[in-house]
Amino acid sequence: MHEVEKRWGHATLNIDKFREGDAAARAAMTFDLLRRQKEFKGKYVVDIRKEFGDPNGFYFTDVFPAYLIQEGRNREEESWQIVFLLDKERKAEKIIVHKNCCDK
Repeated sequence: MHEVEKRWGHATLNIDKFREGDAAARAAMTFDLLRRQKEFKGKYVVDIRKEFGDPNGFYFTDVFPAYLIQEGRNREEESWQIVFLLDKERKAEKIIVHKNCCDK
């Protein structure tokens, strides 16, 4: 988590701002979201999507809610996303930050 805080800062999670979809705003809230992830554990995927808005990232399948926090403009630039990992019942199990890109 220290790397997340160092890279994107540590703004307080604001669900309404998160839903607006601004990647930079989401990125700044990532540290707090990870710190508070126990609050979201056990929520069904449909409830995560209602609360956080429509996902705009991709993690293996579209079942996992994934939200971009940094989007590269080309294949050399890094893209990062927040991913809600799900259990067999499609409930949130863990939140991760995933590098989803680039040739580096």
